[in-house]
Amino acid sequence: MPDGADVSIKGLAAQLPRGQASIGTALRELSRAGHLRRIRERVATEGASRWVTYTHFSRKAHGDEWWSAYVEGRDVNSCPQEPRGEEADSGEPAAPEDPVPEDPVLPAVPSAPPAPTEAYALLAELGLADSRMSLSAADCAALAPLAEEWLRRGSTRDRITHALTSGLPPEVHSPRRIAEIRLTDKLPPVLPPRRPTIRMLECTICRVPGRAEALRGGECAACRGDRPPQHTAPLRPETVRHYAEEARRAAKAPTPTACGRIPQLSGQRHELVLRSPFDGRPRQPQPPSQ
Repeated sequence: MPDGADVSIKGLAAQLPRGQASIGTALRELSRAGHLRRIRERVATEGASRWVTYTHFSRKAHGDEWWSAYVEGRDVNSCPQEPRGEEADSGEPAAPEDPVPEDPVLPAVPSAPPAPTEAYALLAELGLADSRMSLSAADCAALAPLAEEWLRRGSTRDRITHALTSGLPPEVHSPRRIAEIRLTDKLPPVLPPRRPTIRMLECTICRVPGRAEALRGGECAACRGDRPPQHTAPLRPETVRHYAEEARRAAKAPTPTACGRIPQLSGQRHELVLRSPFDGRPRQPQPPSQ
């Protein structure tokens, strides 16, 4: 499927003659085998940011350490290749095959030429985009370092092809010279380093985010069955009534005085006595005026 295609369970069920249950099972098996991971990325849009979940698929199965390095942006080539499939389930190395009898010595066969680089292949296919820019093998080898510099600076194949084939004269007598001038004069600037993308793995089943070491096989501990899921149980009615009564009692409690003390009142009768701030003698409160 092309990049950006909808590979959710409902999206695949709408395109394939399979049910959502079978598609979900297949995605989980691909995740356990090391072919698939769900990765949540933080994307900035119009001054704001939001989390978007992408499904990453690899034709070659990889272990958890490889996927951890992939999410963190580290070099994945330095990660050891973990055994997958039946060999990983058994925990034992595969049995050695029976020795094959040696073949008779044959005359040496010339080795195949090395595979062309991406820059060389781009220049070799330039004549397919515009026949006026057909280059020879020697031309492609000489111009490959210039095209490699474009690729190192983030240019795509389509951008380089457009720069070399747009605005050509009706007749081109030296396509190599034109390609050399354009690759030199139109060299794009070096882009500033981009801010690292914040990414984290998600559980393939319940979509809970977590670190790579906690999501073995792309699944969290609860979905693997290592521990029961931690669900918050609803409050019972008597517990709700108890909390409501505690809140009502707290609302009716007397507020602290100016000195920070709460007067302790008993069931006895209390009389209001005022003292004069001048002589300290008790002063009876005056009745309200009629």
